Amino acid sequence: MATFDYPSDGSLFGAAQIPIVLTGTISSSYIDAVVISTDGGTTFDKTADISGLTWSYSWSPTVTSSGAITPFNIVVKAGNTFGGFTLTDPIDVHVDNRPPQGVITSPVRDKHVRGVVAVVGSAEAGILGFESYKLDYVSGSGPDAVSGWQTLAISAFPVTANTLGSWDVSGLADGPYVLRMTVDDDLYVFQTVTHVLVEV
Repeated sequence: MATFDYPSDGSLFGAAQIPIVLTGTISSSYIDAVVISTDGGTTFDKTADISGLTWSYSWSPTVTSSGAITPFNIVVKAGNTFGGFTLTDPIDVHVDNRPPQGVITSPVRDKHVRGVVAVVGSAEAGILGFESYKLDYVSGSGPDAVSGWQTLAISAFPVTANTLGSWDVSGLADGPYVLRMTVDDDLYVFQTVTHVLVEV
């Protein structure tokens, strides 16, 4: 028979932790094959390496699109030289690739601003933690501008429903501007924008 050592039932992994090395033990040298199913025992299509009385398999699961948790139900089958086999109890493993999140709640879209503007909102961690957020702006109304962005603030600390930075617009020409926030966790990047009208 085979047993699991790692991971434990109910484990949660971030996408950056892939590949996940599954490990365990076998009961005797008569075990000559360890195969793995990640769909609850429907398909055993992953063959583990056996060394002595231990087995291991480097697993790179296919996860759903960014922003979701993908569940897997893992079963290990141990076959012996006599043609018999045993199954482990299944364990549940989840792979989470939720990106960081951000929102600008003030100034609201199309708001007329002047002077020093407090930029308020949230910049929050995803499953992999939090690297930084950045506020910048560009003249015009196109959020896809490839140049001309000016940095307002960079922070390595998450913010929840509070001030993200200050924007002094008193030296800017009247007209439309795009205010953008970028949040990243060193793997995923999230961006949100709002449009404002500056009045000096």
